[in-house]
Amino acid sequence: MSSQQVTGRVGHVQFTDAVKLPGVTLDSTLSVDKHIIDGTRCCHYHIRAVRHIRRPLLTLNTAKSIAVSIVGCRLDYCNSVGLLYGMSQANIDKLQRVQNILARVVVGAPWTCSSLNIRRDLHWLPVGRRITYKLCLTTWKTLSVSAPSTWNSLHAHIRSIDTLSTFKRHLKFHIFQSAFAV
Repeated sequence: MSSQQVTGRVGHVQFTDAVKLPGVTLDSTLSVDKHIIDGTRCCHYHIRAVRHIRRPLLTLNTAKSIAVSIVGCRLDYCNSVGLLYGMSQANIDKLQRVQNILARVVVGAPWTCSSLNIRRDLHWLPVGRRITYKLCLTTWKTLSVSAPSTWNSLHAHIRSIDTLSTFKRHLKFHIFQSAFAV
């Protein structure tokens, strides 16, 4: 924690090294390092719980469902909005290690067994590829399926512009005309 603070009309505001937004922890440089550390810690807790009940109580399908529901969603959290895209290889490796451990626990494999074949059999993409998959899927949905009606109402020549500066200029002109009926 930083010892710096600001004093205003409402009192003292203490600076902090990280802030937790709904489900996401960002540090002072807006990286996801703290989020990855917190997330992997939480995943390891849940993996230990699944490991304790895996063999005596759970079928393979039930174990897969629990793994994806409890741990997989934590590995994937904020991935659909692209927050994990471009993060460091060290963070991807941390998440990959968690996914590898989870895969071994789900199938009851020993720690010496390679997780590559297990993940292939479970149809789980490696973490780095999962990030790419989710980003491409979100982009496709945005452009193809769930494009807002505002975007769809733009003239085709505006939607097809390929440079940002030209797009911004034409978009502003179009919206200006419609706002002021010029």
